[in-house]
Amino acid sequence: MKFYEKLIILRKKALLSQEALAEKLNVTRQTVSKWELGQSKPDMDKLIEMSKLFNVNIDLLSNDELSIDEVKQESEEKNIKQKSTGNRKFILYILIIILIVSVVTLAIRIGNDRKNKESRFLKLFNSVFDKVEDTRNEISVSSFNLFIESGTISGFFLSGDIDEIIDSNKTNKEHLIEVVFDGDSYGTEPEKIKEIKSKINDSSDSKYDVSLDYDEKGFINKVTITTIETISTSSFNRLLELYIGTQYNSSVRDLLDNVIKSNNKYKDHLVEVVYQGTSYGTDDEGIRNAKTNIGTNAFKENGNGFIEYEVSLDYDDDGYVIKVTIEKL
Repeated sequence: MKFYEKLIILRKKALLSQEALAEKLNVTRQTVSKWELGQSKPDMDKLIEMSKLFNVNIDLLSNDELSIDEVKQESEEKNIKQKSTGNRKFILYILIIILIVSVVTLAIRIGNDRKNKESRFLKLFNSVFDKVEDTRNEISVSSFNLFIESGTISGFFLSGDIDEIIDSNKTNKEHLIEVVFDGDSYGTEPEKIKEIKSKINDSSDSKYDVSLDYDEKGFINKVTITTIETISTSSFNRLLELYIGTQYNSSVRDLLDNVIKSNNKYKDHLVEVVYQGTSYGTDDEGIRNAKTNIGTNAFKENGNGFIEYEVSLDYDDDGYVIKVTIEKL
């Protein structure tokens, strides 16, 4: 099993978000996201920190030959400890109830007004018992929302999250979750949501964007899943690299149109535009403003608009273009 698959399992079992894990390891959330997408790997110092944080052997993190069963074994040991803690709490509740019953019985026997005291203490007993039952049965916002996380996720793990949503809708009728997949709502019915699994590519290379909506009490009530199209660096960079070097005004404007199309299609590979030392960001509006300024300035300085610009590109660690810089010659 690959490192990034193990990391996602261990992080979720440790009840940590990407931001929380990044803070503990003194890295950025984007770095954790790249680890979990398989785009990069941590150095040995970070692996050592993770092994201590997740209480696992460092070989489990660094050796891809170790299977998911090894991870599950670690998780099951933690679950056994958690269940043991829960059992101790339940025994404590029982002891408290027994104590209350004993006090009520004693009070009834020694009271002068048996009927009134019995009524008062029985009400107290019932009140405490009801609170204990409510505490056992009530599900908190944090525990309910923990089983699914927003962000980029592989098809391998998304299929498992769909199963968890189905189970949740079967058992938590008061907190139903609607699922929207690639623009189509599959409602809250488990059988309908199950249809999504046949549409998911459950390989570790497939990527999906997951966003969450919440009700007024803070519980997740809607999960929106969008397929992220993947593309090789050569294919992604091809249209942008055509414009490297000296270009006229019209060609630069065509380049910016290609950047807008790319940013709308490949959300995980956004390209920033910098014109004359000013960043216009990665959103459509900012890049269109840059395009307008290029056209306006060209005709102000030269009536026919034939102004030359120098275009250069910057790349990220994986080889994808991340910035287009345009300077007037």
